[in-house]
Amino acid sequence: MKKHNIQVSLEALNDLNYISDCVLYTSKSKIIAKNYIAGIRLTMNNLANYGDSIAFCQNKTIIDKHGPFVHRVNYKKVAIIYTIEGNDIFILELRFQYSITDL
Repeated sequence: MKKHNIQVSLEALNDLNYISDCVLYTSKSKIIAKNYIAGIRLTMNNLANYGDSIAFCQNKTIIDKHGPFVHRVNYKKVAIIYTIEGNDIFILELRFQYSITDL
């Protein structure tokens, strides 16, 4: 099995900070926010092992923004949008699938 290198875009890092702030605000717990972000980071890091086995994204909005060769994997209510180029996985964006109050 091929192991990929993970690259995270500035937009994805900003999204991660925003998600952390939102979870902290809604849960009022630093531990919950820390664990939620740790789960997202773990999912992103695990893409190094299985990222190329995920099917291409079918969501028209995501395809229009990032092109036809993007993948999407979910962690709870956050979609991790990424693309693969050679041996690198580029994480482009993190998106909420639902309202943050559903967390």
